[in-house]
Amino acid sequence: MRFFLVRLLAIVAVGFMLPMQAARAAESADDLIAKNLAARGGAAKLAAISTLRLRGTFVAPGDFELSYLETRDRKHGRARYEQSIEGLTLVQGYDGKTGWRINPFEGRRDAERMSQDDTTALADDATIDGPLLAAKASGSTVSYLGREDFEGTSVQIARH
Repeated sequence: MRFFLVRLLAIVAVGFMLPMQAARAAESADDLIAKNLAARGGAAKLAAISTLRLRGTFVAPGDFELSYLETRDRKHGRARYEQSIEGLTLVQGYDGKTGWRINPFEGRRDAERMSQDDTTALADDATIDGPLLAAKASGSTVSYLGREDFEGTSVQIARH
């Protein structure tokens, strides 16, 4: 009888705590966007960035080396990505309207126009503000879908 009462009390306590926990964990897309903006220094600091340049090198066992250079220009909406491996450099660019690439790994040394899907993906990546802020600024709807486990880490899911 005592065991039954302890279990019943535990079930009732959990029953009361779950709705409170769900209400506390529930967030909106606007909350996520605000947290993202705050984590990046705030609107004023982010707006002050006119050009973003990222550079890096990855060295793997066997002296395999990948060099990376990415440049994003806020004023013109342009972006340029370069990845170099063993003396060959793949270049992808977006000029605000069209996407192009030079891909020596496919035997091409001259620029070629990218497909519409590839250009759209490049344009989405070209923003300095990031996808959440860019979606909100363009008037797109951002939806909060909740939390999910991603490789052992609890992440928040949003869709635009």
